Amino acid sequence: MALILWTVVVYGVLRCLLVLFSGIFSYKLCPGTHRLVLMTENSQGAIEGVIRAYFLRQQALGCRAEVVCVDTGSSDDTQSILMRLQHYYPSLEIRILSGGAMTHPSLWGQDASVIDLRCRNQRECFTYN
Repeated sequence: MALILWTVVVYGVLRCLLVLFSGIFSYKLCPGTHRLVLMTENSQGAIEGVIRAYFLRQQALGCRAEVVCVDTGSSDDTQSILMRLQHYYPSLEIRILSGGAMTHPSLWGQDASVIDLRCRNQRECFTYN
């Protein structure tokens, strides 16, 4: 029991230090908001980890972040996971596309990073320039 208590205390202290230092250095590290676009379809196994890790990293750096998740017709629990995460991260935007909707990165802005989580193997993946 004592080990669990000490673990929680150490985590809390480290978390407070992280927030303190990210607040101090935030203006020097990230002058603007960075946008991440995630293309998903049946990505329930990866989507939550990617979104949480991205927001945690941006918060640690003191940056403001936006995530636009574009779902192209999931038949698994991807959309319900996204709805749940939207309560924790208000800057998470969910767009649901159907059919042959355009998903080229030029639609999301020049400063956006695009990650395609729809890839099943290396041959299906494509890169954005």
